[in-house]
Amino acid sequence: MAKRKVEVPAVVVAASPPAELPPQITLSLGACADELYRLRERRLALQHDLDELAAEEARYRTHLTAVLESQGLTAATGQIARAGLTQTQIGHVVDWDAFAAHVIATRDFSLLQRRLNDGALREHWDVGEAIPGVEPFLVTKVSLTKTR
Repeated sequence: MAKRKVEVPAVVVAASPPAELPPQITLSLGACADELYRLRERRLALQHDLDELAAEEARYRTHLTAVLESQGLTAATGQIARAGLTQTQIGHVVDWDAFAAHVIATRDFSLLQRRLNDGALREHWDVGEAIPGVEPFLVTKVSLTKTR
């Protein structure tokens, strides 16, 4: 299949502004940046604590799974909780070429999730290639760095 060359616009602006503006903040822009930084630092500190708790949970899940399986059990009950092993069948692609050919031949796109690979799209656009049905959309984010 031949690839089409196209001119990719450098900037794409959203078609319409949000229906409502966010509540106004009365701080100066510099003070607003400082407060955003402080808020982010607080969130990251809390996230660090949450990450440690999640790691501890994972240790207990791994331990319970190993011990239950080694003893041929499917559950254990304590005074406040019951932990049981459950299994769910999921797909694991072992031959991507065969899978892709099947999706194309059957047109069964329900087997795929609808998510674009932004990195791959940028690579195509960087060399001027168009992807049919996809157009670039500019997302604006706030970059935040500490000044001192």
